[in-house]
Amino acid sequence: MLHLILGPAGSGKTTRLYEELEHWVQGGKKAILLVPEQYSFESEKALYRRLGPTGAARVEVLSFTRLCDRIFREYGGLAVNALTDTGKAMLMSLALGEVRDTLQIYARQVGSAAFVESLCAAVSEFKNGGVSPEELAAAARESGDAQLREKAAELSTIYEVYNALLESRYTDTADDLQRACRLVEDHPFFAGYGVFVDSFMTFMASEFRMLELAIGGAPHCTCAFCCDGMADQEGGNGVFSTAKKAIARLIRAARQSGVGVAVPEVLEGSHRFQNEELSCLERSFLRPRVIPCPGTSQWVQVSAAPSPWEEIQWVAANIVGLVREEGYRYSDVAVICRSLERYRTPVERIFTRYDIPCFFDRRVELESKPLTALLLSALEAVRGNYSTEAILRFAKNPALGLSAPELARLENYCYIWGVEGRHWLTPFENHPEGLSEAFDEAAVLQLEELNLLRARVIQPLKNLKGQLAQGDGISFAAGLFTLLEEVEAPRHLEDFAASLPPEEAALFLEEQSALWDALVDILDQFAQIVGEAGMSQQRLTDLLRLAIGKTDIGQRPQTLDQVMVGMADRIRPGEPRATFVIGAVEGEFPAVVNAGGVFTDQERTRLLEAGVELAQNIEEKSVYEKFYAYFAVTTPRERLYISYPKEDGKGGALAPSVILSQAAKILGCRLSPAAVDPIKAAANLPSAREAFSWVYHQDSPQRASLQAFLEERDGELLDRMEAAQNRDGYAIQSPVLARQLFGKRMRLSPSRVEQYFACPFGYFCASGLRIRPRRKVEFSPLESGSVIHFLLERMVSRYGGKGLSQLTQEQMHREVEELLTQYLSQRIDNMDALPTRFRYLFNRLVALVTRLLEQLGAEFSQSAFAPVAFELKIGADGPVKPLELTTPDGVTVSVEGVVDRVDVMEKDGKKYVRVIDYKSGSKTFNLSDIFYGLNMQMLIYLFSICQNGTGELEGALPAGVLYLPAKNVIVTADRGESDALVAAQQQKKRRMNGLILEDKDVVLGMEQDGKGVFIPAKLKADGELDARSSLASLEEMGQLKTKIEEEILAMAKELSAGKVEPLPVSGLGYDPCVYCEYRQVCGFEDGDRVRTIAELDKRAFFAEGGEGIDKP
Repeated sequence: MLHLILGPAGSGKTTRLYEELEHWVQGGKKAILLVPEQYSFESEKALYRRLGPTGAARVEVLSFTRLCDRIFREYGGLAVNALTDTGKAMLMSLALGEVRDTLQIYARQVGSAAFVESLCAAVSEFKNGGVSPEELAAAARESGDAQLREKAAELSTIYEVYNALLESRYTDTADDLQRACRLVEDHPFFAGYGVFVDSFMTFMASEFRMLELAIGGAPHCTCAFCCDGMADQEGGNGVFSTAKKAIARLIRAARQSGVGVAVPEVLEGSHRFQNEELSCLERSFLRPRVIPCPGTSQWVQVSAAPSPWEEIQWVAANIVGLVREEGYRYSDVAVICRSLERYRTPVERIFTRYDIPCFFDRRVELESKPLTALLLSALEAVRGNYSTEAILRFAKNPALGLSAPELARLENYCYIWGVEGRHWLTPFENHPEGLSEAFDEAAVLQLEELNLLRARVIQPLKNLKGQLAQGDGISFAAGLFTLLEEVEAPRHLEDFAASLPPEEAALFLEEQSALWDALVDILDQFAQIVGEAGMSQQRLTDLLRLAIGKTDIGQRPQTLDQVMVGMADRIRPGEPRATFVIGAVEGEFPAVVNAGGVFTDQERTRLLEAGVELAQNIEEKSVYEKFYAYFAVTTPRERLYISYPKEDGKGGALAPSVILSQAAKILGCRLSPAAVDPIKAAANLPSAREAFSWVYHQDSPQRASLQAFLEERDGELLDRMEAAQNRDGYAIQSPVLARQLFGKRMRLSPSRVEQYFACPFGYFCASGLRIRPRRKVEFSPLESGSVIHFLLERMVSRYGGKGLSQLTQEQMHREVEELLTQYLSQRIDNMDALPTRFRYLFNRLVALVTRLLEQLGAEFSQSAFAPVAFELKIGADGPVKPLELTTPDGVTVSVEGVVDRVDVMEKDGKKYVRVIDYKSGSKTFNLSDIFYGLNMQMLIYLFSICQNGTGELEGALPAGVLYLPAKNVIVTADRGESDALVAAQQQKKRRMNGLILEDKDVVLGMEQDGKGVFIPAKLKADGELDARSSLASLEEMGQLKTKIEEEILAMAKELSAGKVEPLPVSGLGYDPCVYCEYRQVCGFEDGDRVRTIAELDKRAFFAEGGEGIDKP
């Protein structure tokens, strides 16, 4: 007898089925309860509670998988070599290799792991539908669609070869139901059992066949389905249409077997829902006729959140409120979505912050786990000819056992020297700190340590590469296992676990142990299934990645009292008191479906017409999606929360789905913002801190309450938050500490002085904390600037200013190339190891310096100034003593540095000195900068020489400071522009800029015709100095010296007081934060306070000393 129990969600179908089952076993009879895999554990618990140990012992709770196992144990069939999903993929890859020469449509996809995966899915679909290769081939021959005919023919060939390979040594678990059905056809397996079927929506073809045998062979069969009756008035598109179709098929099977069918028992009313709102929602949700619920909505809430993160924040705060205020347990709550992809990270992080225990109904992603990541990065490294990126991923894996300091040193060397490919195979030879460092004993020892690390990383990879050269499954498996043993992965993972908290360490080791076993099984299958068959390393690696993706090591729930989080098509939460349906986004929940697989929906329809029944088409899948939505909203007993995010977290807008609109229409509830009450959000100390940050700027009761709560438990928090909000107050609190850090005697460089006035905090990081960023060995503006200085100094000192003009361009180019090679060979032991880009920049730099020397030769040939010093050191131990100043509290400050070039002219018994700086950047002299403490370097040097010069420089007057552009000059010109005009534009850009003494003798001494070709000053036709020239009188030079000294003393005073706030300048082209290496340290943001600087009028500056100018 077939008995059907029908009813919508919450109507008591399972309870009624258990009543029948209880009555059956009370007579001493045996029963089988057939449920989906996810329901088996909960069903066993429920039966034990209801029937007790004696009654429960008479009931076997089985899924279809466990039913097959039970039949095989009874009649034989367990002694087979069953393939896992991984083995199927490998076997399918071999099958493709056998038929690749016969394929046309799929010829290009043969080597694709994704295609292998899709074929495995297609074969499983064929087998679940009971479709043989011969039936598929016959359907292909009969098809009137040429493309479908060719596609089906090729797929039937692949399917047939796959089956042949399978049957020779293995069995496919997808065939288990068919094998079990054949056994039941020959044996009375169900004769002694009452069969009870619950919680299925529909069945696959093989499952239907097993049920037909159960109905015909068992004395009694009861099936419970979620639907509102047998009649389908919605033409197959209703929420319950799939279940009704399954019911009709089971009734036909019963009648064909001569089994009686009892009048279906249709349950009405609600046994689950504890309020009318949920009952109303169930009766009308996604139904043709909507019956509005009277009254206001109290138990169903429909909300919109700005983003997925804020949506989960809202969910977490509500769960905390239910537990804390309503007496809920965490196990009374379920969170259901259609896809976990968008929510996985927010749920993990936010629920952890709120101390909400939860269990994800999801598979663990294994590719990122240490053991699997080690193998995949190793394979990528050897396949990519030792890619540094892959090697460093390999080295950073805890299974390799390198410490954080060791990894940092190795990565720094690779970054600095651009290590790549073949460089890993030979010992490192260059300085660990980069291009500009001297090779001392410490550097030699550091290099030896680096080479030990290099060998430790590269040797296992070299061994692996050698084993993989054979290109078959056995060598692939052996090579990877040998790698795991060679690097002592298990021991290193145990050491890593020892650094974790005890609970985390235990979970980590448990997971790694399970993963080790899974990986060994996978490698065994490579050796057994692929064996000696030849495959490319790329294909083997893709198969390994596919195998890892298909492996599920499972997760044990860590506690009984936890929130269940899962996807609507997988989760089985029982009957929670409250359910949160999240991600109710249009097109996502319910999802927009497509055919998927190797056949389109139209092709599936044509195959069905030819007698080949595959899985559901688009219409049937759409019905499934409706049912998943119905299932989600009908799970709770008391409360339902529905929400969606307005944007996807990447800026894309999202719209609410039919779930929200249906709930609003049925219950009359309004869409409300998913606002979080800060008080409810304060579940513990971490969440209270976060909630307090939301209301920190408010003057509200919530802020006062949270502040009082935190003051009792975290007294320093408010001070830290105040400091974080008010970065203006950054300071070293102890004057003694500030003196110790910066010294009672400050020896500064001009560049450090400028860095302080550009941003005090940047100076603090660089000169106080001495934080240095890594720099690659390449001709960046910084490194090439020092190289240019070296080359120009050597050439000018070798030939003199006027001697340069006598050299040909070819001579200059040759000598510059020789000098540059000499310079680099002193700093780089293995120049051949440098990348091609380095050599390109080398040649470009030689050409640039050659052009600069030509410019210098032309300028010196007509100038009365002659170079007398190069790289002149200004310092306590140098030929020129620095400017030395003392603050009122006794701090001595001096400014030291190195001058690129010093030129002197003697005329009429007077000695004039000018300072030249080679600039590879775009810096220009601006008098306004001096007022703000910027760009003072050259003037500091000039005044130091004039005040403390000796020998040739003693008693010199300041002639000026000049920046010489040491960079390529690019001009914009119309096509066909004359060479002379282009050359004139280039010469204009090569002109030096700076400040010159307002004296005609000095100007003419620098440029004999006074035309301003080389310097930023010229004479007018009447012989007077042009007003647009960059000039300063001797008195004004004195004012500049006084101003500079004031700024330096002010800096020393501020540093002694510990004032190092992040206060960057802004204006006149300055924006130090753009390229600041310490921005992440200070946390500067747009809108924070800056020191605004502006252009000053020269006349006002010198006449009034800048009085009246705002200087924050």
